[in-house]
Order: sequence, then structure tokens, then C-alpha cells
Amino acid sequence: MRVALAERFAACGLVLHPQKTKIVYCADTNRKGRYPTVQFDFLGYTFRPRFTAWPNGTYGVSFLPAASRGALKAMRREVRRWGLQNRTDTALHDLARMVNPYIRGWINSYSHFYQSALHDSLRRIDFHLRKWARRKFKRFKHKPKRAREWLARIIKINPELFAHWPLLYANSRILGAGWAERLTSGSERARCCNSAAPLSRNVTLQDVPGDM
Repeated sequence: MRVALAERFAACGLVLHPQKTKIVYCADTNRKGRYPTVQFDFLGYTFRPRFTAWPNGTYGVSFLPAASRGALKAMRREVRRWGLQNRTDTALHDLARMVNPYIRGWINSYSHFYQSALHDSLRRIDFHLRKWARRKFKRFKHKPKRAREWLARIIKINPELFAHWPLLYANSRILGAGWAERLTSGSERARCCNSAAPLSRNVTLQDVPGDM
């Protein structure tokens, strides 16, 4: 097949790149052959067989693109470069304004196909935000659980503050039902910024005491 392709390309005045050209078998539920090459990278995406939900409600393997390992690694490297945990002189909403253009760019580029591939890399941003909170607020310094609870409540109060939060936490699907219940339950003792204010859909960041 490669020879035939090379001849056809030559007839059109084109040449196959000797290293980059690959013949890829697009394996899926209906194509179960075994071949040495079943994936390829193109424009920041990796195309390969992936388990997915089909429109008819069933599940199977389809040949789909998702953000490539190289693209995700570059995202995480950029997040580290921000040094969020060291910006304790910056308020939370200012951090959001600083990084949201980057996050929106990644989401616009890579969330159209198999967006769950982005989740782990985007959650690294929240990891650094928790570290930021522990350094900024003394009451969280030795209490990582309290810092997690604080950030979770901020997400509930203002789920669009950071551009990746709607993607990760819509309907509390990543925080989990337990988080949503604890954050809205009157019996839960965790408070954002040590505030006793009840959680409400109408609450904004301005209603939460403390410098963010």
C-alpha cells in the first residue's frame, strides 16, 4: 500500500515523508484486525481506538481523536510556569483573570473530541490553587483538607470564576454528590473563610468574608 501511495503522490508532484508517513489501521468495534500501528498524532491530537458512548445509548470502541500526550504535557508545563502557589499577594479573582485566556484556549482547542482527556491536566490548576490557599491563609497552612473544602465551596458559589470549572464541575460530577451534600448541608462544619454564611445560589464572591 505504501508503494502505491508513493506512486500516486509522485504523479501529483508530491513526495511522502520517509520518517513521518505511517500506514495506520483504524481499529474499532467493527474492525478487529491486528496491525503494528493503530494510532497517529496530528495537530495536537492523538487518533486511536477509544472506549466511548454511542448515540444509541450503548458503549463500544471507536477510532477517535483526543488531546495528545505532548499537548497535555505542554499544558501542565505552562501551569507550573504560572507559579500560582507563590502568588500569595494576588487575590483569587485576579489569578483567574491572569490564567483564564490560556485555559479557554486549551478548552477551545481540545474539548471538541473526548474532552475527558483534559480533566487530569486541568485539575492540576486546582491543585496549585489549593497550595496557594494554604500559603495565603494561615488557618489552612497545616490543614490541607480545610483548603480543599474551602476551594470546593468557592466552586459551588462561583462555578465560572475559572474557565475550566464549568467543564470539570458541572452538576458536581467531579466533586461528587458527597461534596455537594456536605457543602449545602446545615450539619456540615466546614466553612469557607471561617464564614457562617449559608450557601445559596445567589451568593457571590463578594458575599464571602475574607480576602480572596
